[in-house]
Amino acid sequence: MHTKKLFTFTELAQGSDSENEDNAKQFDSSHQFYDNVYQCLFESAERSNEIKGAAQPESYLHTYAILDAAKLPFVLSGLLATSGLTYASLFQGETQEELEEYAPYIVQLDQSNSFTNQLLPAPKQVNKLWDKGLGVFFRSSLSLKDLRQHFRKFIRIRNEQNEWLYFRFWEPNNVHASVLLQNDIYSPLVSVWMNASIDKVLFPQLSSGVVMKVHAPETINSMEQDVTNTLKLSPSTLRLRQVDLLALQNTKRSIFIHKVAESLAQNHASLSAHTNIDELTVLYMQACERSYTIEQAAYDYIRCQLALKTHDTSFEQIEKHVDPELALSPVNRGKLSWAFICDTYRTSNTALEA
Repeated sequence: MHTKKLFTFTELAQGSDSENEDNAKQFDSSHQFYDNVYQCLFESAERSNEIKGAAQPESYLHTYAILDAAKLPFVLSGLLATSGLTYASLFQGETQEELEEYAPYIVQLDQSNSFTNQLLPAPKQVNKLWDKGLGVFFRSSLSLKDLRQHFRKFIRIRNEQNEWLYFRFWEPNNVHASVLLQNDIYSPLVSVWMNASIDKVLFPQLSSGVVMKVHAPETINSMEQDVTNTLKLSPSTLRLRQVDLLALQNTKRSIFIHKVAESLAQNHASLSAHTNIDELTVLYMQACERSYTIEQAAYDYIRCQLALKTHDTSFEQIEKHVDPELALSPVNRGKLSWAFICDTYRTSNTALEA
């Protein structure tokens, strides 16, 4: 019997962004969130006794981030170059030369550095980089050089058809999929973080931060031998399996649906008041079945369907009206459908705005 999971998760909630909430409370909530994130990343200068694998039983924990330049092309590389921090690309050679502005970079963070503070969450009236979801943050006793060597092994990984895939393991959404596979030591989503010298992994998720506590093999008892053996495996022996792809798909869907719920609450209160996550999930699945798979198209499909709940008109009728031959792309058809509904029903529902 397993006595401890490989990962435990803690969500650091940022609090409400409601315009009706007292500004002082919003400010206090944001600062508490910042303090919680800061504590997770920079607390305790020494490694605890439960984490082994370093040269000494207790070793200094460094704080790192893997940042995705593709989220800020031609910007992030410049910020790193002038940051004064130690960093390195996970790419090398010709790949790095060609994709310098889109590469993932591992960065050693200094709590007193101004760029470090730019990366961390802050009160929403201050323009920071946290909400851009640039990557993940973690703590380790390993050097940047050793960590780069470890992570580079996972940049490309094979699927079950033995095809090489580009594995963006540093994407917050991909890290979050580990929640669904947290005891599966043969999943690349899990094994990439199962280095005995990696402690906490923190990743932005919407308006919160999720802390993933990585447990060392020594603390897992009955799983110890399996985990230890897995750590010794070359990542080239691992495969991105169907169960991994399903976890990624489910995570992406869940995150998108919660983003839809937030957007509806902020922009279409009358629609939001008469729906829930379950209904939004069903509508999203319908949107995908009808080829509205791109996020903007799916969002327009969902809010069209919600707006039509109180009217004797079907979405199919709206589709045929705005695109009789169904020749437009789902994105353009969705936009036109929503605009038509707003124009047609604006008098009966003033909350409908394009």
